[in-house]
Amino acid sequence: MDLIVLQSLNNFSLLKNFINDETDILVFDQSIMITLDSKNIKYKVVEDFYSKEEYYNDVHKFRIKVSDLLNYLDTTLIKKIDFPYSFSGNEHYFSTWFDDLLFLDTLIKIIKKKYIRFYFFSSSQPVKNQQDNFSFSQLNSSKINGTISFRYLRSQKNQLKILYNALEPVFIKDNFLLKKSIPFIQKLIKNTHRLNNYFYKNLVLKNFKNIKKEKSKNIKVYSIQDSYEILPLKKYLPNLSYENPFTKLRQEIELIKPQKLNFVKLDHEINNFSNNNFSFLGSYCNKVLKSYFVEIVGRLVIFKKKFEFLVKKDAPKVLLLGSGTRDVFDTLCCYVFNELKINVIFFQHTGSRILNDKAYDESLEFNQRVHKTLIVQSKRDVGRLKNPKTETVCFGSIQQYERNKNQKNIKKKRNIFLCLGPDIDFSFRHMIENYSTYKKHRQSLDIMSIAEKLHIPIDIKLHPTGEKESFFNYQKIIQNHNFKNSKILYGSNVENIADYYKIIITDYISSTSFRHLIGLKVPIIIYDQDFDKMKISKKDLKIITERCYVAKQKDDLEVLLNEFLVSKLESKWSESVIDKLIYPISEGNPGNNIARYIETIIKDN
Repeated sequence: MDLIVLQSLNNFSLLKNFINDETDILVFDQSIMITLDSKNIKYKVVEDFYSKEEYYNDVHKFRIKVSDLLNYLDTTLIKKIDFPYSFSGNEHYFSTWFDDLLFLDTLIKIIKKKYIRFYFFSSSQPVKNQQDNFSFSQLNSSKINGTISFRYLRSQKNQLKILYNALEPVFIKDNFLLKKSIPFIQKLIKNTHRLNNYFYKNLVLKNFKNIKKEKSKNIKVYSIQDSYEILPLKKYLPNLSYENPFTKLRQEIELIKPQKLNFVKLDHEINNFSNNNFSFLGSYCNKVLKSYFVEIVGRLVIFKKKFEFLVKKDAPKVLLLGSGTRDVFDTLCCYVFNELKINVIFFQHTGSRILNDKAYDESLEFNQRVHKTLIVQSKRDVGRLKNPKTETVCFGSIQQYERNKNQKNIKKKRNIFLCLGPDIDFSFRHMIENYSTYKKHRQSLDIMSIAEKLHIPIDIKLHPTGEKESFFNYQKIIQNHNFKNSKILYGSNVENIADYYKIIITDYISSTSFRHLIGLKVPIIIYDQDFDKMKISKKDLKIITERCYVAKQKDDLEVLLNEFLVSKLESKWSESVIDKLIYPISEGNPGNNIARYIETIIKDN
């Protein structure tokens, strides 16, 4: 048997020459799935070789080995770095990268056993792996507000290069097509929403400054992540001076030559780990870990000294983080505050763990590396997330409280709002949540086809991750199936438009926007064929089903939408669900409560 890996598909006539009964086609990208569907060509996707269930079990065993490795490297380096978490401090991004690497290595192993010959069909030939190390910029996500997220390593381009080098296939040159441009009206909508957000933030900040002028106090706090809950919190604490020296310091550190450190003790352990856990990608794993040691660990001592100097100079009273310890530099900042006995406060990044019990949340929010207070949104999270280094308090979401209280009495003129999950062609780790590119593709087709059959207008809200690619994919689906009732929404925020709809359907509940959706007083349908496989307790699942209808099959969805058509599908909104998931109703405004809490901390200091 032969296997053709399709990276692009612009010349179908050429591809047909290689298709026969002894050939399988492996597809990663939704756009190619759409094209092959239209031509009735069968193809395989990654879960045909390595199932979500197998991957889930393998990942949880593998993570223990990863944790042991990172802890060993930490211990070996602690005296030289004067910081105990030089590797594990970057656990969040190491975990996601290692999980993807495990899947890719296992996939390569499985298909190399099954097939004799390999073909790589693409408009551009991947380059051979180079032996030199990755640079700081390749490990960093961006020059401004970047984190050590290995963005380049996890890119589709790099993942395909790894696959190409491992399989050593025959290369077939596909036609090259210029990338399509988003239509003007969609660009205008997106830019309008961006401007609105920009002016809102600046208006809020301007108001802070005006209020601060009238105040006698000028107490400094560090706020290094102004995401989700922190920006609205500032309205309740206008007399504080919010400083963020972090962005500039991250930019400066890239320009500084890293400290040279002895790698001998680590080399043996990393080699053993890479060779024992990866059949084909061991040398690549080695290269990444050693690059991290040189480029990142080599800069930690310098970064720590600079940050300590700033903290002592500014004397901030508290450190606020809206997303937790994303990478090693976040962890190092929290550690410095711990050493100086200054309070650190985290806010839940994507809401209650009841909604999305992601393994990666632990490294962000309730790890046992730094002492902090975690402000949670559900009372059920208080006990489950508490540990020796994490104090938990339940005040709820300021952002969602304000949105719920400010809901306008809008006449709901539009029908179905379909809120899709992210575009994740090469982010295999999402399969731990039972989500994949193929699943998204098939389920969205089901939803759109039923809406078409029942003549219900449906607006498709694309996820911000991969939005541009998704736009063209769903445009193509609409054209291929001649869907008359489907419309694509581009560039807008869920929070700005969902209020106008009579019913909401989503295929992905692990996004922050799901919090907003469940606060709307309309019926919500979760369409998830793997809903019963969710790794959430029965009690927590019950809370979700108290608020949402769940359709596990296409027929179930059609029944629910038929009920909607005849006005028999009631909203399951209730204050009880809001109280359990988003903020404690009886406690009032979370903004006032959190503000009082922080003021007490500052006063006690």
